[in-house]
Amino acid sequence: MENATSKVTQIPDEMEYLQKMLEELKPWFPFSNMMSSLVRNAMRKAVTAEFFTDGWPQFTSIVCSIINPNVADIMIYSRCKESVLEILHGERVLERHKDIAKDSTLYFGELDESLAQYLIDSLKSSDGRPLTSDYLYFGSQLYLPLTMHSSIPDRTCPSGYFLGNLQPCHVEYIFSYGKYSSETKAVAETYRVAVSSLPSSAVFLTSNPAYPVAWFLCHTYGHMGHLFTLEEYRRKGLGTLVVKDLCLKLSAEGYIPECSSDNPEAIRIFKSIGFVEFQMSRWLLYQQQ
Repeated sequence: MENATSKVTQIPDEMEYLQKMLEELKPWFPFSNMMSSLVRNAMRKAVTAEFFTDGWPQFTSIVCSIINPNVADIMIYSRCKESVLEILHGERVLERHKDIAKDSTLYFGELDESLAQYLIDSLKSSDGRPLTSDYLYFGSQLYLPLTMHSSIPDRTCPSGYFLGNLQPCHVEYIFSYGKYSSETKAVAETYRVAVSSLPSSAVFLTSNPAYPVAWFLCHTYGHMGHLFTLEEYRRKGLGTLVVKDLCLKLSAEGYIPECSSDNPEAIRIFKSIGFVEFQMSRWLLYQQQ
C-alpha cells in the first residue's frame, strides 16, 4: 500500500492501519466519534467491515461497508461531500451491497443533515436507475465528554436487583419487546454477535435472574442503543443505572460513549449523566429497484 495517494483506497484489515485511522479521526471529534467506535469494533472483530477512504494516510472521508447476512449498512464520516460519492461509485460499494442484501435495501447512518440531503439528491440521479432514498430516522445525537468519565454517578442497585451483562441467550427475549418486535431475524442475529463481543449492561431480579428487566447494549456499528425497561419496573432508576454501567465499561476500553435518540425520556436520562447533544442525526433508506 502506498504511503500517500489521492485516489480511493481500501484500508487493509490490519491493526496498524486501523490504529492509524483512529489517530487521523481524533481531531474531528465529536463528529468522527461514531466512526472511531466502529473502527474499534473492527479491531476486536465484533463487526465484519471494509473501510474506504479518499486518500491515505490523510483523508477527508471514510465510507465503511458493514457486511452481515441479509443486512447491508453503510456508515459515513466526511468533511468533503463530493468525495463520498467518489468512494461509493468508484469502489462499487452500492453494487456490491445490492448483491448482499436480498431486499436490495441499504441503510446510511449517522449523517448530519447537509450530507443526508446531498446523498438523497445525488443518489436519485446516479447511474440513471430508478431508486428511492428517504429519511428513515431523525433524532438527537449525544456523547459523554471525557471530563465526565471519571465522575459518573453511583451505580448502586436498589434492593432486590443486581447488575450484570446480556448474554446471547437473551437476544430473542429482548427483541420480543417494544419496537424491537418488528425487527427481522437477520437483524436480531447481528445483535447476538454484538452481545457476544461488545460490552452491555442489564438489571436482573435477584428472585428471578434468568432474564433481565432493563438493558442497554452496543451496536456493532459503534453506538449504544436499545435502552429498554419492562413497563412494570419503570420509574425505579433502572434505565439510568444501565446507562451509567455501560458508559463506565466503554470508557474503560477506550471508547467515548455515544448514542442517538428521538425518545424524550431517554434523552433526559443521557443528559442527567452528563451527555452533550452535538447535532441532529439522519438515517437514510436507499432502495434499488
